[in-house]
Amino acid sequence: MQFDRQFLSLSSVKRSATVIVLWLSAGISALAQVPYLGRGPDAAFQQVDFSQMYLDQINQNKKKTDEQKAQDKKLIDTGVVSALDLAAPNKAIEEYNHATSLMKAQHSKDAVKYLRKAIDQYPKFVSAHVGLGLAYLDLEDTTRARSEFETAAKLDAKYPGSFVHLGQMALSQNDFGTAQSALEKAASVQPLDAKILCGLAYAQNGTHEYRQALETARRVHALDHKGLANVHYVAASAAMALHDSDAMEQNSGFF
Repeated sequence: MQFDRQFLSLSSVKRSATVIVLWLSAGISALAQVPYLGRGPDAAFQQVDFSQMYLDQINQNKKKTDEQKAQDKKLIDTGVVSALDLAAPNKAIEEYNHATSLMKAQHSKDAVKYLRKAIDQYPKFVSAHVGLGLAYLDLEDTTRARSEFETAAKLDAKYPGSFVHLGQMALSQNDFGTAQSALEKAASVQPLDAKILCGLAYAQNGTHEYRQALETARRVHALDHKGLANVHYVAASAAMALHDSDAMEQNSGFF
C-alpha cells in the first residue's frame, strides 16, 4: 500500500513536469510570433510631440523659464527625446512634424523625403534619424533602417530609443547576441523600463545566459509589467534549461 502511494506520487510529479514542459513549449512558440515592443509606422512618433518645442524655438531670444527647463530635463531623463533634439531649428522641426503626420497616415515613403529634409537642416536631429529608420523599416529596407538607428546611437549614447530599435531588429532576425548588446545599453540608460527589460530577458535566453535571463525577468516582475506577462514564459524556459523546477513552477503560476 505504501509502495502504491509512492508510485502514484511519483506519477503525479511526472505528469506535472510533462504539463509544464508542454505549456512552456506552447508559450515560447507563441512568444516568438509576437514582438516584445510596439512596432509600426508611428511607433516612435506616439512618444514625441514637438509642438511645444517649436513654440519655444520661435521665442528663442527669450530665456526659458525654470518650468520649461524642468520640462526639457524630464523629456530627456525619461528617454522621450535626445538632448540634441532640443537644439533643432524651426525648419527642421517643421519638416519632422510633417513627416510624423505622414507616418501616422501610413505614408512612409512620402515621410522619408521630409525626414531627410529635417536631417539636412539639422544633422544631429536624433529623433529624425530614428524616425527615418522606422520609415525604412516600414518599407522593409532593413539595411537603411539599421544605418539610421546606428547613426542616432552614435550621436547620443544616452538616448535609449536607438538601442531599443536596434535590439528589436536583431530579435526579429534571431540575432540574439546583437540584440542583447543593444538592449543592455538601452537598459543601462532606462533601468526601470519594463519593455526594455522584457526584450533583454528574451535576448539573454537566446544567448543561453539563463541565469541573467531569470534575473532580468525578476526585475520585470518587480515593475508594473501589464501586457508583458510573456516574460514569465522566458523565465520558465531559462529555469528549465537550468533544471530549476522551483523557478519553472513559480513562473507557470503567473498564468
